[in-house]
Amino acid sequence: MNFAAFQTLKTVDQVAPGQYQIHWLELCEVFARTLFRPMSRPVIERRLTEVGERLQRLRTDLAVAEEQLAHLTADAEDARVRSLVSETAQSGSVHRDAERHARAMERHRDDVLDDIARLEATQDELLDRMGADD
Repeated sequence: MNFAAFQTLKTVDQVAPGQYQIHWLELCEVFARTLFRPMSRPVIERRLTEVGERLQRLRTDLAVAEEQLAHLTADAEDARVRSLVSETAQSGSVHRDAERHARAMERHRDDVLDDIARLEATQDELLDRMGADD
């Protein structure tokens, strides 16, 4: 953006030749108004539908991930007990692999939970916008 464009926004004053005073608060307000324009109701409804569908898929993924995590955790515990009893290198390796798989599934479950929390926050924001339009 050049000086003339900023001047039309009334966010810059020329105080001397080549010296300008920028009104940062006013500039931020102008950009905030352009970035966060009110959405029309149909757009909000469409986004809410999309977010709702995505949340539904993520909750299904979460249920599957938790079931798999329970299974992998049980397998890792069984492998740990077997490695303690047999004391062989192979059983130790099986135990480490089972633990690694369980930790990976736990990270995946945590990622899904984070995605759900983020989408719920987006859904709340959209509902607030819709309520503000009323």
